[in-house]
Amino acid sequence: MRFETEPGRQMQADFATLRRGEGSAGGVHRDARLEPDDVRRVRYRRADGDEDLMGSEVDIELPGFAVGTDYVKFRAKARAFLREHLDRVAIHKLRMNRPLTESDLRELQRMLAESGFGGAGDVRCAAEESQGLGLFVRSLVGLDRGAAKDAMTGFIAGKALSANQIEFINLIVDHLTEHGTVEPSALYESPFTDLTPRGPDVLFTPAQVDELMRALEAARATAVAA
Repeated sequence: MRFETEPGRQMQADFATLRRGEGSAGGVHRDARLEPDDVRRVRYRRADGDEDLMGSEVDIELPGFAVGTDYVKFRAKARAFLREHLDRVAIHKLRMNRPLTESDLRELQRMLAESGFGGAGDVRCAAEESQGLGLFVRSLVGLDRGAAKDAMTGFIAGKALSANQIEFINLIVDHLTEHGTVEPSALYESPFTDLTPRGPDVLFTPAQVDELMRALEAARATAVAA
């Protein structure tokens, strides 16, 4: 059986998750379950050889974004909206790498919910996807470049760094400015591996790599309310 997301994306699901039953509509048991990885609304098309069922379609509501709201589009609209409100206290804190409070998180939730381009469910799913609403918003507005440099000040203090090491730190600052946080795994991907194929492990000592990871975690932690 083929499943299609709206619009157009296709995915395969195990036919065994649909259990046929007697007396149920269309020959599909009322307790049939769908468990694809994609948790948005899907539409399935029956093609089991019965002429009267060929081409029939059924909409199935799955947890996730509302119909017609694509996650990528939601992020784009949220980014545009938030960057028009950088003067709001909670967003300013996120940009300047200052710790958030629970009150700040409630303000962010209220702003997004009242923005008109997504409902409370969309905001909740975005927060879950990003492991927190503060991290979701930070990923859209990024860090102020000065704040991103300050986040790395403790790490570079007292070190005589080589040109490649300085360039690697500059890449981190660029990433913080654009995305708000840097996941440790990202240091082993492009553009960092374009400079050093094995990531920071070649440029820094193990102790320095640990210190670098702590600096990145500290920057991430300010986007999570205490």
